[in-house]
Amino acid sequence: MQQTMNALVEFVVPEVKVEATATRRLIRTLDRFLPGPQPLSATAATILNETAARVKPAAKRGKSASAFANLSRAEKAKVFQTLEALPVEVAGSVRFLVGNLPDLTAFLAYSTPAGRRLAHYAGVAHGRKELKGYWQGRRAAGP
Repeated sequence: MQQTMNALVEFVVPEVKVEATATRRLIRTLDRFLPGPQPLSATAATILNETAARVKPAAKRGKSASAFANLSRAEKAKVFQTLEALPVEVAGSVRFLVGNLPDLTAFLAYSTPAGRRLAHYAGVAHGRKELKGYWQGRRAAGP
């Protein structure tokens, strides 16, 4: 499961500086989101690995024990494309989970100090120069 989540983080945020932290945060967030007998992170990893094996059967016999981790970037994208194309009636919750994984991963990766540096986040602003003042030369916020 760890290798699959590492591969997901690497797919979404190809920066080594944030991978370890983002992977830990992703697993913790998924498992807290839906507590149960099977952690949600393990369920997500299983879904990604099984779909990876269908996209490329040889992925089960790669360097990693995770089929998803053994795929190229293009093949990982194909995994997401395959899962998002499942009929809603059959796999609505799977599509919801898989459809949100990249966004959640990016959010968790870039909301760390290292992620903010990579994104060149300038910090909180109390108004940007071009947005201060009133529209059309007005002197007050009125009609």
